[in-house]
Amino acid sequence: MRFASPLWLWLLLAVPVLVAGELFFASRKRSALRDFAGGSRHYPLFASDVGSTRRAIKTSLLFVMVLFGVLAAARPQWGGRQEPVTRSGNDIMVVLDTSLSMACEDVSPNRFRRGILAAESLIRSLPGDRIGLVTFSGAGVLNCPLTLDHGAVRMFIDAADIRYDLVPGTALADALTAAQRGFSDKAGGDRGKSIVLITDGEDHEAGLDDFITAAVKQNLVVHAVGVGSLKGAPIPVTGEEGGISGFKTDRDGRVVTTRLDEDLLEDLSRRTGGIYRRSTAAGGEIEDLVEHLRGEGGGELGTVLRIRYEERFQIPLLLAFLALLTEMLIPDGAARSGRGKAGKQEGGS
Repeated sequence: MRFASPLWLWLLLAVPVLVAGELFFASRKRSALRDFAGGSRHYPLFASDVGSTRRAIKTSLLFVMVLFGVLAAARPQWGGRQEPVTRSGNDIMVVLDTSLSMACEDVSPNRFRRGILAAESLIRSLPGDRIGLVTFSGAGVLNCPLTLDHGAVRMFIDAADIRYDLVPGTALADALTAAQRGFSDKAGGDRGKSIVLITDGEDHEAGLDDFITAAVKQNLVVHAVGVGSLKGAPIPVTGEEGGISGFKTDRDGRVVTTRLDEDLLEDLSRRTGGIYRRSTAAGGEIEDLVEHLRGEGGGELGTVLRIRYEERFQIPLLLAFLALLTEMLIPDGAARSGRGKAGKQEGGS
């Protein structure tokens, strides 16, 4: 068995914390009610709901629901089957911008999420190509080397996030150079080499001309997908709770705006023999890009057998739903039962 989105499994660490918290607060509540009753014979009337077996069952079912819900989100897979995949002659490095400006919401849902969707769509459309991933902000990082295991590439894309970057700013040349180094393996041979740059085009560093000169000498083609609007918008700043708390300002307190730099991206693509397309909600730019990439390849390189694992998330999802449904069907009748017991005690006294 394997998990297609294993990062969700980290949430399982919250389950024992929730259980411990529930036990702690239940104990505190029981102690407080005991002190309030002061040893009175009516203590069962106050404490019955706290110590109710029914309440414990309902709480346990909620924890079970969370457990299986997380497992479903992690997408368990097993029972794979082998299927032939035609290998093409392309090596493609996806270079994804994760700088702060990508948090801008001038496109829906925001620039970064739009870029994620573009990268995932590209990968799905090129099953026979080797694909790698570089993310960048102030520096370029090779997250995943060239591979036919597209599931691994998607896993690294899922893990990418703006808040993970520690270096501010945007350095296109550094990111493109990191991608360029990713083609240096000998297994590449005469395969077509392309970079797909997904960014808003903001560049705060020099060196782009030097990269273009080197790329042309190596027949390295750069395609660009621009994310954002020409009008631009302010850059949101998130607060401690994750919501937008304001907008980025400069030293003088003025709100900083960011806009898509199409001129830079068009020039970069044109000079390296690639194409530029602006990202759209419909995703038509990816179809154009895939068509060009297929035309750049060195033809078919034969077929390989790839294991295609069966998705089994339906099983834990069903169990989570059944746990929730069962919890909802169990009535909250402990207090009423407690009143009955108290009444009997009074009648017998």
